[in-house]
Amino acid sequence: MTSKRPPNPFSADRPIRSKSEDLLGRATFAESLAAVVEGWTGNDSLVVALYGPWGIGKTSIKNMVLEHLRRGGPDAPTIVEFNPWQWAAQDQLAEAFFREISLALGKKDKSKEAKKLADTVSAYAAFLKVGTHMASGLRPLLAFAVAVAGFFGLGGALLNASWIRPYMAVGGFIALAFAGFIRWSADFAEKAASAFSSLQKLKEKSLQETKAEVADLLRPRRSPILVVMDDLDRLAADEVRVVFQLIKANADFPNLVYLTLFQRDIVEQNLEKLTSGSGKDFLEKIVQVGFDVPQVEQSKLQRVLFAGLNEPLADPKFSKNFNPGRWASLFPSGLAPYFRTLRDVYRYLGVIDVRISGMAPRGSFEVNPIDLIALEVLRVFEPGVYHLLPGSKKRLTRLYDSRTGKTITEVEKEDKLRLDPLIGAAHKESRAHAEEILKQLFPKVSTGNQEQFYRELRVCHHDVFDRYFLLSIPEGDISQADLDALLASTSDRDQLVSRFNELRERGLLAVVLDRLEAYKEKVSLADAVPFIAALFDIGDDLPEGQPGMFAISTWMHASRIIRWYLMKEPDVAKRRSYLAEAMRVSEGLYLPVMKVAMETDAQKEGRIASERLLDNASVDDLKQILVEKIRKAAESGRLAGHPKLGTLLGIWAEWAGPDEPKSWVENFTQTGEGLVVFLEAMTDKATSSGSGDSVPRDFWYMQLKVVERFIDPDAVASRLEKLKPRGQNESQIRALKAFQEALGRRRSGKPDGTPWRDWYAED
Repeated sequence: MTSKRPPNPFSADRPIRSKSEDLLGRATFAESLAAVVEGWTGNDSLVVALYGPWGIGKTSIKNMVLEHLRRGGPDAPTIVEFNPWQWAAQDQLAEAFFREISLALGKKDKSKEAKKLADTVSAYAAFLKVGTHMASGLRPLLAFAVAVAGFFGLGGALLNASWIRPYMAVGGFIALAFAGFIRWSADFAEKAASAFSSLQKLKEKSLQETKAEVADLLRPRRSPILVVMDDLDRLAADEVRVVFQLIKANADFPNLVYLTLFQRDIVEQNLEKLTSGSGKDFLEKIVQVGFDVPQVEQSKLQRVLFAGLNEPLADPKFSKNFNPGRWASLFPSGLAPYFRTLRDVYRYLGVIDVRISGMAPRGSFEVNPIDLIALEVLRVFEPGVYHLLPGSKKRLTRLYDSRTGKTITEVEKEDKLRLDPLIGAAHKESRAHAEEILKQLFPKVSTGNQEQFYRELRVCHHDVFDRYFLLSIPEGDISQADLDALLASTSDRDQLVSRFNELRERGLLAVVLDRLEAYKEKVSLADAVPFIAALFDIGDDLPEGQPGMFAISTWMHASRIIRWYLMKEPDVAKRRSYLAEAMRVSEGLYLPVMKVAMETDAQKEGRIASERLLDNASVDDLKQILVEKIRKAAESGRLAGHPKLGTLLGIWAEWAGPDEPKSWVENFTQTGEGLVVFLEAMTDKATSSGSGDSVPRDFWYMQLKVVERFIDPDAVASRLEKLKPRGQNESQIRALKAFQEALGRRRSGKPDGTPWRDWYAED
């Protein structure tokens, strides 16, 4: 179905102009209303009212009524669309009303009878114009006369007359009257000349005679004159009263039909403010036939909504996270009740169009389509709720731990408190619907569903939440476009490494490995070798990630991705084959070594086969492959410059025995440069916070027992004394200092360990 929404998507109030635009099946009702107008031949006027709230489509129905009437040929009614809004002064309304009728008659029908009727109606308007100008012109003069009389003590009777009091101001009536007089002297002569010129058209006839002549000329017409007055509910109370008094005063003209459109309760309330009786009774004395705008069939309204949503969301990049089952659960009870009129639909579609286009800046949709649709419903129809959401991130997205031991009642109470402040901000009449939306948007996030929620880009996930409210990807986060590009490159190792390196340059490599964990089971096993090899390639120089003992390191994220990715393959032999081939083609050392080291730990811990990625034989085979890679790196010189030299030396010693790494270190430390690089590799960092520290402190230290695995510390000290090397950077300077401190500790009899307590004691 093609959407027929307005050309300007923000024009939610734009009515349709033609039956061809009717999406709600109201054309038949409009034609029936047109038939009422066409069939009127009474000796008095007919006053028809079309009732309905704002946005329900009154003007659209009116336009279809007029379209139908204009197709009636020569016998079609003469249509006058009279807008009371255009006339600021109430006393101009009657004259303008009949002038508009006269002009319409002159344009539509060029016959002698029509011209005579137009001239007579014009003369009638001129008569009303004379009264208007005379009344407005004489008011200041009367005020001035009364003021002067009062000043000379001659105006007691005038001053006490109730009709003159509105023109008097306490303590300043002479000045006010004089000002009025000045205005009168400047304007009244011109107005009077115009008015009396118009009176010449009346040819000495009275107002009643002129009105009777108009009625006589209207009576034989074959079609009525239709006067349309729209949006009367938007007028002020006194303006509403004047309009209906005008209709009432001229309701005895034959072949004259009034079609008025307004929200009934608003007009009744306005009339009640200015009449002594009931506004409803006042209206019923004037309106002869009233129609309510037919209720819209929800199925038709929803067709328009769905067609509008389908336009931008039909592209697979938008719809890939669209879950039909979830939509079927959310829409009927949560979203549908907010769309009661076509205005509601168009108002919403104008907003959602902009949001959707802003959420795919690089070709990938950065959010979940259902969540975005639901959040925009809250933004448009429940702004009080929506404005609270950005500040409620922590409460709405926190990770729920099912192991807390809380009872079901306690959990339900906690969940209620989580959403209650938001639900309370909704409109009272729609609170239940807002509650349903919030419950479905923000389910409890647990370790069992958080990765799925991230893959689906759900607003309830902590790392996705901000995207919905910032209109962009938060600084320091990775876009869905970047993730999609990575996932599309898993079959091409070189391309994947290139994309990883681009993200490294933007400072996003640690973030992407964290986010990629959610997709580790979604990469095809057909891409296992290039995918794992690319991870091995980047594993030698991974960023540190978040500091602190509880943070998961970047290499650990990469290792977890590989583990859970390969666990999809039930055959252990194939897992070993994928890893072995990736190790052979990759130049990376650190990540494959750490991956196998973790499997060695699992082997030592005696974990059951179902919990292990590899069996014992596979682990032993992979160790041999990696030892050979380390040997080649040592021979080529790559090992000397490796950022993880210390770890690799330790693994080499553990898996191949101490002799080979000892021999390599002995040769490597013969130069000052090699000695400093080795000590740098032996240096560790500890981060700790003391009671007086406002931020964590980093401490650099060295354990001589680790150094002793490869070389005698005294031999190192002797070479330092002989070669006197200098550190080339801050890291090397720290290493030289750490070695001297460790050596001093040993020589003073202190144990070899992590010495931050001593440093705090020294502070």
